[in-house]
Amino acid sequence: MTAIVSLVNVDLSNPVRVEELLSYAPTNVRLMRGGGMVQLPPLPAGVTTADQSPTVPLAFMAEEKELDEDLSRVEADDQRLLQRENVIDSADKAVETYVNEEVGACKSAGTTFDAVSQEESISRDVKKVNEEDTDEINAVIPQRGEPGPPGLRGMDGVDGVAGLTGPIGPQGASGPRGPPGPMGPPGYEGERGDRGAEGPQGKTGTIGEAGVIGKPGPFGGQGPSEGWRSSAGVCPAASTSTMRLVDCNSRACRLEVLHEDEWGTVCSDQFGDHNAGTICKAFGFEGEGQKVENFLSGKSLIGGQGKIWLSKVRCSGKETDIAQCKHSGWGKHTCGHAQEVGLCCRPLKWASGSD
Repeated sequence: MTAIVSLVNVDLSNPVRVEELLSYAPTNVRLMRGGGMVQLPPLPAGVTTADQSPTVPLAFMAEEKELDEDLSRVEADDQRLLQRENVIDSADKAVETYVNEEVGACKSAGTTFDAVSQEESISRDVKKVNEEDTDEINAVIPQRGEPGPPGLRGMDGVDGVAGLTGPIGPQGASGPRGPPGPMGPPGYEGERGDRGAEGPQGKTGTIGEAGVIGKPGPFGGQGPSEGWRSSAGVCPAASTSTMRLVDCNSRACRLEVLHEDEWGTVCSDQFGDHNAGTICKAFGFEGEGQKVENFLSGKSLIGGQGKIWLSKVRCSGKETDIAQCKHSGWGKHTCGHAQEVGLCCRPLKWASGSD
């Protein structure tokens, strides 16, 4: 069946109003004005004709639904009241039946039923029974029964507030002495002490066996009468993997050492001639060496550049590298480039007229 809704006061020429009406209209509603009809579109999925209406707004429908729910609750309360009334009626009927039976019993026995006396008699009997039951209950000596099973574990309580710190207790006794720790690294060598008193002369040792006489070498040419100099009048340069003699002139060459992949110079303080001979032999020279203190090398005569690696070098004569000699430590010094040491190493022994 198709519902017909009159739109006398609706302007169908207004598309906004028509669209609003169409959104409320069910599928079987047609809008009519005058002699014309307008077929409305079907409802969206899940919407029935009971949900929409062109004349009932959605807010009113929600309010109507809430009223229906209130009515249902009222009806449920009425039903419960009716059940209680039925219980009371049943109790009244039971009392009426009891009274009638008692009256009939009295008539049969030829006595008159006195409701007041009967009620007092029942009250006395009930009171007596209660007193007897009370005496029996008081006469019972309570006895502890068997312990029941443990109950369920309760919930953990809330952590309490931390208490105040107590006073410091007395110091305990000292524990046993622990084993000695590992030996630490050697410290820096101290300054050289004063020369001690000369000791007594030792006993003369036994004469060793004579060595084999070597073959005579070739005769050398006549050397200069003064100290050795190269043909160019310059001290010889030399180098190893960790030492080198550079910026040589007629006086000496600047001694440099390699440490941490960087070349650096050596201070001349406490660098004696004994050190010079040891280092020259380490370079491979057969003769002795001569040191020059405060050696100003280079074209500008300002000494070396970069690091000053060693100071206070002291060699024993057996070292094959300056790093094996005693010193104050890598990079530890109190000199500048104007106080660097220079060496002039000689391939052979010094000539007799050297200074």
